[in-house]
Amino acid sequence: MGQFCGDIGSAGRNADDKRLGDGLGGNQRSILGLALHDPRISITEIANKIGISTTAVEKNITSLKEKKLLKRVGTKKGGHWLVINSSP
Repeated sequence: MGQFCGDIGSAGRNADDKRLGDGLGGNQRSILGLALHDPRISITEIANKIGISTTAVEKNITSLKEKKLLKRVGTKKGGHWLVINSSP
């Protein structure tokens, strides 16, 4: 699996974008989009931008990690998010 570089939810999505977003809720799509735009974004910043609690963000991130769509590289404070392409 490689890194996915694209805009989640854009009007001109390609086949990989569609597969990446299949079965995801709006908050999960928003989290992936924010992580693509700013890989160093914090959970608190994500919560503020999409208007949900930090606990809700953490639960959505756990789900995205289980689906192998999102990975944290490095430490909590100094690391970054990696959005993974779900296509083979």
